[in-house]
Amino acid sequence: MKFKHFIIIILFAYSCSVNKSEFSSNEINIYGKIIDPGCLVGKATEIVCIDSLLLYQDRYDNLTITVFDIKNNLLIGRFLPVGNGPREVLMPLKLSVSPAEGKIYILQIQKGFLHECGVEDVANGRIETAMNDKFIFDDRPALLKRTKSNFVGIGYFGDSRFHLYDQDGKFIDAVGKYPFRGQEMPPIDRFILYQGALCASPGGNYFAMGSSYCDNLEFYKIEENSVSLIRKYGKYDVKANYNQRIMIQDDCVMNYKGAFGTDKYCYMLYSGKTYAENGKRTYGGQRVIKFDWDGKYIQSYITDKTIISFCVSEKDDIIYAITEDVDEGFVIMYYQL
Repeated sequence: MKFKHFIIIILFAYSCSVNKSEFSSNEINIYGKIIDPGCLVGKATEIVCIDSLLLYQDRYDNLTITVFDIKNNLLIGRFLPVGNGPREVLMPLKLSVSPAEGKIYILQIQKGFLHECGVEDVANGRIETAMNDKFIFDDRPALLKRTKSNFVGIGYFGDSRFHLYDQDGKFIDAVGKYPFRGQEMPPIDRFILYQGALCASPGGNYFAMGSSYCDNLEFYKIEENSVSLIRKYGKYDVKANYNQRIMIQDDCVMNYKGAFGTDKYCYMLYSGKTYAENGKRTYGGQRVIKFDWDGKYIQSYITDKTIISFCVSEKDDIIYAITEDVDEGFVIMYYQL
């Protein structure tokens, strides 16, 4: 083997197995301030931001989504009742935003329905009357993100990890293979172990996925409806036993528990706690890791509270988050970067 080729192999192996300590070389501590949304916060689960709006999931009084105007410090209201009727939804839901389009997307996982609503309509409290039924996904993705030209989904897709769709929701391709160990499992178990946090660049054609139960983190680029892997971290190490069902081991390290993509950067919420240390819960983290869309590590932000879900306003250099506190319970906070 030529020496030049040997060096290339060594560098590639290093890039695929970077230790998490490499993600703490440029870290800062940040401290949050509570936002009073003007209503009771229950057990909130997901938050997104677009323009001056915060939307977060928090089922209360049979309503699922709360909308808050950050600029005017104003509660716009709670919306979307649970049910099978018109302008009703079945949980669980997943939210995503496209600032370039001025759109908010709401995915009903059980039905495979994707709804869209304009920012202006949401800001004026017309989320229910203005919500359009964009299309139905027959393959029922569990999570969906919008890029500039495509939709990317993860779910119980058999052997593939991602499905790529065009702007009209038409299936294009199944991409990404599971590691060998996942092949003996049913699709739902394989998905639980090796999928996790997905985000995309709404103004570009990139997406990234970090696994929840192993150290895998991957960055992809979409060109002409073809997906290529740009960079990969980790070795698919999962400390779990499988015998008809998954048993997470107490020393299994919780990894990527949330993600948010902007046009410029990918942000990943990382736990770093073992399953036992985290109280045998599978959510939450206190490290937000910032990457560019080529997968290059930039910075880590260490938060003072456990974050359940977060989003980023790069215009204002702010992280908005749902946090959990022993005394305060679930609250909405912001962190100035």
